Amino acid sequence: MKNRLALLLINLAVVRKEDVKRMLKWCVFVGVLLFRGVNVHAETKPFSVIVDVAGKSSLRTLPPLFYGQNIEWTSSGDELWNSTLHRPINEASGLLRPLHIGLIRFPGGSLSNFYHWEWAIGPMSSRKSNKAYDAQSASVNGVWTLTGGSASPSQYGFDEQMKFVHDVGAQGALITVNATYFPGSPIWGGSAQEAEAWVAYANAMVNGPDVKIGTDYRGVDYRTSRYWARLRAKNGHPGPYHCLYWEIGNEVNLGGQGAGVTGIEYAKRVHEYATAMHAVDPTIRIGAVLGFRWLKDILTIAGKDIGFLIYHFYAPGSDLQGATFYSNGSKTVSFLSPGGESSLIFKASGTPCSGVWPHLEVRVDDRLVSTITVTADQRKGETHLYSAPINLPAGMHQLNFAYTNDLMTKTEDRNLFVDGVWIEKAGGTPVRIVLLSPTDDMHLMASEPAAFDDRFPEIERAIRAYSPARTTPIRVFVTEFNAMYGMTETSAQELLQLKSALMVDGILQRALMEPRCDETNYWCLNSWYFQILHPSNSGAFLTASGLIYRLFQPLSHGTALQTTVNSSDFPADISSPSSSTPKVSAVAVRNGKQLAVNLVNYDPFSPASVVLKLAALQFTGSPRFTICTGDSADSSNTPDHPDQVRLEAAPVQFRDGNIRFILPAHTAGTLVIGVK
Repeated sequence: MKNRLALLLINLAVVRKEDVKRMLKWCVFVGVLLFRGVNVHAETKPFSVIVDVAGKSSLRTLPPLFYGQNIEWTSSGDELWNSTLHRPINEASGLLRPLHIGLIRFPGGSLSNFYHWEWAIGPMSSRKSNKAYDAQSASVNGVWTLTGGSASPSQYGFDEQMKFVHDVGAQGALITVNATYFPGSPIWGGSAQEAEAWVAYANAMVNGPDVKIGTDYRGVDYRTSRYWARLRAKNGHPGPYHCLYWEIGNEVNLGGQGAGVTGIEYAKRVHEYATAMHAVDPTIRIGAVLGFRWLKDILTIAGKDIGFLIYHFYAPGSDLQGATFYSNGSKTVSFLSPGGESSLIFKASGTPCSGVWPHLEVRVDDRLVSTITVTADQRKGETHLYSAPINLPAGMHQLNFAYTNDLMTKTEDRNLFVDGVWIEKAGGTPVRIVLLSPTDDMHLMASEPAAFDDRFPEIERAIRAYSPARTTPIRVFVTEFNAMYGMTETSAQELLQLKSALMVDGILQRALMEPRCDETNYWCLNSWYFQILHPSNSGAFLTASGLIYRLFQPLSHGTALQTTVNSSDFPADISSPSSSTPKVSAVAVRNGKQLAVNLVNYDPFSPASVVLKLAALQFTGSPRFTICTGDSADSSNTPDHPDQVRLEAAPVQFRDGNIRFILPAHTAGTLVIGVK
């Protein structure tokens, strides 16, 4: 079939003009089939890439805790903890130990903002339930109150966390303490005394100094540090856990999670918490939520209290399958119709100008089927569903939707925003129409690591401008990062796909080269579709992103080297026509006499023919080249097919003093070779 498609494309140059549209439609149909089910990159023409590694350069020494993970307290540690046997589930340790995890963050992200650690220690019969999942803070009559949420058994607490850390071979735990304050429901808020008691339970000596902790604003008496150390011993762990890394809250820069605090209020809270926690153990390192608009406040008020700033990064956002029209324009895509009477559903919003709302003009196969006036006000956060009835034969068709009445005055601007398009047959389930081509989709994945990296200069400038004199520098911990798609089942499944894993690879590459970045915690070991490890009745397995972490193990120690990539670019960025994004990125790490080079090819269809050049060093021995690949960028591992995305050995050649190899389309790879 692929050979026929190639022949057809060649023949397009000589066929009659009236046949071109018909043949192009057939090409689109065949192309969709190929993209969905056939590994096309093996027979497409490679593009050339040159990777230059400066063997004597040194960007920085890799930090020892760089590759971190996250776990939540709910559902017995996101279903990874066997509460009956008091150990990780079968196969978890075997799959996670080879990843050499640095820190595992606990008790969660948002779930830490109303979590009471002391309710989840000791015998199960004496533990209290904590709140879980849908809880959120809101201002009710001007008073911040925790609303929603449900009680969940505290089966996976701090002691279980520390045993999990040990059993999977991680180097330690990163603890996020409850730093919120809900005047309307104070029982769910955190306090400096509660955090101080947690440090005591984790790190205090049974017969060590006895620091008085006292009573917090809720009337809870947290006694003394020795009380908690002895309780820990009673619960089966006489010696300290030596937890050194502690976050003050999770994403409290967001109004809902932070219960409406300002940057100054949060910075004062960090100072209060840090002072109390350091009184029990002055060796611990405290992290403050970045909140870019808060940087000055945090650094000037609490700059002497913290050891690191906390940076979270999610991309590319929930509008992957949307279209934004700031001026007249259109978008054309192919879609599969089930046949018969059905409807095209548009989720859209707009802004009016001169009292007129934007028009959405819908055409199918060059025929106008509907003109819709979009009146959902984007300025108020509204979106409405708009329907265009169609009656088509089953098969592939072409959809074109356009914005046709742009207008801007000195005070108003008429725009159109399409968040998504679905096709729905009466009585059936709506099916999303993919609005991004595979190339545009992968272009977005390739551009996100640069967006992640763009924030570091801003952090650096703020630290230099506002940080007080210190003996040790303030570092940056990326305690959450991942792709983020729409929160429906269909769109969230993309989190498990190979394309998302390639973006994870690219972010790790960028973070490796950032001098201030000491840790990158992937979100998450296993939570909904955020996961690197999937538990299953037929056996646990690594997702595509989990396999990326396997690729990075040869890059876990050593020195990052200056690496230059000369690669073809994607076409001008779809959101910024003046920019471009390389199709291949790379990073190199030298560890003694071993060199490891990690590369990503984001092109969805074309392999890269790579020439690896090494200046000032010589190759020795035989190289090993391992790739993470799948049949398409949309491939993902499932319980029925746990190896759709897989690691494979790939061939390498020596020629003219360089290393040459093929990096397949939509594939990441790590090459390891001896050097001298």
